[in-house]
This record gives sequence, C-alpha cells and structure tokens, in this order.
Amino acid sequence: MSASREPEPELAFLDDLDRESTLDASELDELFAGVRGQVDKSGARRLSSLAEQPTNRRRLFALICFSLIVLGLGALLPRPDLAAFPGLALALILGSFGTLLVAAVVVAFRPIYVPALSPVWKVGLCVAAIAAAFAVALVPELHDHVAARPPDEMGVLGHMVPCLSYGLVAGLPAYALLRLLDRGAPFGRVLAGAAAGLGANMVLELHCPVGGTQHLMMGHAMVVVLFIVGVVLVERLIVGVRDRRR
Repeated sequence: MSASREPEPELAFLDDLDRESTLDASELDELFAGVRGQVDKSGARRLSSLAEQPTNRRRLFALICFSLIVLGLGALLPRPDLAAFPGLALALILGSFGTLLVAAVVVAFRPIYVPALSPVWKVGLCVAAIAAAFAVALVPELHDHVAARPPDEMGVLGHMVPCLSYGLVAGLPAYALLRLLDRGAPFGRVLAGAAAGLGANMVLELHCPVGGTQHLMMGHAMVVVLFIVGVVLVERLIVGVRDRRR
C-alpha cells in the first residue's frame, strides 16, 4: 500500500484560509445576487449606449435613420407638384445634399485608430453644406420650373417661418440621434448640426411647392445656417459654464 501524501508545507496555508473564509448559504446567495445585479446593470448600460457600438454600425444606423426621416416625411407630406418636378434637377439637389450628409456622418464618426482629420476639413465641410443650400436657391435652373411663388402680402416672415419651422422640427430628431451616437469627437456637434440641416433641406425639397430665390434662401437654406451656428453658440455656452465651475 502506498502511504498517503502529506500536503506540501508551502500550500498548507490554503487549508487555513479555506476554513477561515467559509460562508454559509445565505451569505453566498447575497454575494451572488450582488454580483449578478452589477453585471446586469453593466450589460444594460452597454446595450443602451449607442456610442459604444462599432464605428461602421453607428454610421449605418445614422444613415438609415436619416433615410427614414427624409423618405417618411416626404411620403407623409409630399409637395403637390412632385410628379412634375424635373427628375434631373431633383436628383441633383437631393444628391448634393445627400453626399454632403454622408460625408458629415462619416467624418463625425471617425475611428480613433485612424489619423485625425485637420479641423480645416471639418470646418470646410460645414461651409460646403451652407454653400450647397444657398446654391440651390441661387441657381435659377433648379427652381424656375416651380410656378408657385409666395404671395406679396405675406411678407418675408410670412412665407419663411412655416418652412423654417418645419425644417428645424424635421432636423432635431436627426441631430439628437447623432449626438447619442457620438463619442465626443472634436467638432462632433458642428458636424451633427450640418448633417441635420442637410437632412432637413432634403425634407423641405420633397415637401415645399414654393419657389423663388428669396423663399428658398430664407426658408430653406437658413435651416442649415441655424443648425450650425446654433450648435456653435451652444457649445461655446457649455464650455463657458464649465470654465466658470472650475
């Protein structure tokens, strides 16, 4: 018969530790419940935090939501002359807005392992968004076919405010979504504002049957300006409040 082996002296302390740290069943249940609760809370936070999703998934989700907003509102409240709108002009307008919108989303959700873009590119993208919106208003060939013009008795504010308000309301959900998806990248708010303004102009193009340079500038293009300038002002206000608290 082989003699039973004695525990090695170096490991003898484990037996003492095991005897001293023995927990009864109720204590084990309480410990397990606490750990499980913390794990569940952590998992819920991860699932609810859109910003923690992979970069390409955040981009895709943002673009899908933009598409749903534009197409949904366009189908819900379409312009009455949409069938008579020249297809090439409509494709050019929506295509230019859409291209800049995609660029703003891609740049805003840039992976951290990719070298950062110069702020000049980001500011330039915002300037291009404003320029595109005003170009649509200033190029006569894009809207000369639209017969409807705002009545003179309405005044500038009378025909500007409805479209301006509708555009801002249409763009706010998109802006809020981009902020939820953002991880705090530099110029993230401004790029989100540019994308929201461009998306709102796409909605207005599918909704508003009124033409004319003045209306398109003040009622449509100004939506992009207000989103970008408003976001810059809010960001400066937030930074100022933080500086005063320090």
